[in-house]
Amino acid sequence: MHYLHLAVRGKGNGKPIEHLIFADVSGEQFRIIRDSEAEMLKFNVLKRADYIFYVVNGEHLIDLDTRQKTKFNSVRLIQRAIENKMLSDTVPFEVVISKLDKIQGHIDSVNSFFVTDLKSKFPDHLKGFSYVASRSVTHGIGAGQGIDELLNKILESKREEKVSVVGNDLKREFHKSNATL
Repeated sequence: MHYLHLAVRGKGNGKPIEHLIFADVSGEQFRIIRDSEAEMLKFNVLKRADYIFYVVNGEHLIDLDTRQKTKFNSVRLIQRAIENKMLSDTVPFEVVISKLDKIQGHIDSVNSFFVTDLKSKFPDHLKGFSYVASRSVTHGIGAGQGIDELLNKILESKREEKVSVVGNDLKREFHKSNATL
């Protein structure tokens, strides 16, 4: 697993710098924890996170060959995490649908097929859905669209406790603002 440390500051003068730590989990790791209860229980980054984002490839949700599998994998992973008490209903958990620029014009289809179903299956855990376009090449949708809103959600939910983060023989104190992607 890889981690990204990001120092951000809210818009406006005088806002303090906030340190965020993002855990980047590979698709292979997600498949392992989705299919194995023992591996899910070892995946303790979920229990340490203050905000959890699960990123779903939006293009897979509009492709008739991949949408069922994408939905099944997402539901199964979330169910396993809840069954093993790895997701708390007190920690914000949000699904981020990527490639907004590629699915423009299909948002209603994605909502009816995927979003509505996940909302009904996980009403106590799922706090919301966001759409983002990281490297948009589509006219009318800017690069990074939706990212500001995600960062604001993290900063608004930030807890003031301190947490020690250990990695690569480096120990630092951060405000407890961890997010898992």
